[in-house]
Amino acid sequence: SLGAISLLYILILNGEAAKVASLFYLVPVVTAIISYLVFKIQLDKIQVIGMLIASIGVGLVNFRQRAAIR
Repeated sequence: SLGAISLLYILILNGEAAKVASLFYLVPVVTAIISYLVFKIQLDKIQVIGMLIASIGVGLVNFRQRAAIR
């Protein structure tokens, strides 16, 4: 976790605060995927749809920022 916090501070210092904030929405998605792979916990359709919506939202935030830079 020390490395993750260090990476967080580096991204914030480089002016990537919006990207960092958007990545926090992926924490539950990654946790659900890991629990599925490791503990074989079944995911409902609504959970998968929610994960897709969160992932698409994070992708849109990061894509818009790249387009604005160009």
